[in-house]
Amino acid sequence: MLVYCANLLFNMINLLNLAIRVGNGTMTTHFGTGPITYLPAASSILRALNYSVLATLLTYRCEQTYKQSERILRTIDELLTGKKYNNDMKTSLLEFRNLVITRPIKFHAEKFFTVDYTLLVSVSSVVVTYTIIMLQSIQ
Repeated sequence: MLVYCANLLFNMINLLNLAIRVGNGTMTTHFGTGPITYLPAASSILRALNYSVLATLLTYRCEQTYKQSERILRTIDELLTGKKYNNDMKTSLLEFRNLVITRPIKFHAEKFFTVDYTLLVSVSSVVVTYTIIMLQSIQ
């Protein structure tokens, strides 16, 4: 997960840098003249968009798992407060509830960071920041 997220970040920055340089004309291509000269810029933008969609979908699925865990806890709480159960059933529900609370499901990259919406915002801000820095270095 750590390598994938780092690769995603570096590729997005690299691809946006390439697209901006080709779009500005500071980097030349060997495609001749006309609209085909912007093909590398267009393909780089589409690949960066593909990476951002993958990151968004990965984060969305992780967040859905976290929310499902909360739903399980709410359901167990409703079951325990709503009806009278025998001791075995009540003990099993309480054990399951304690297990879900003490060992939550978290997707992380070797304990460096947790994959959630804050990671998506951080990656987006890094990509935008470095793209702006690269734009300023061109001029």
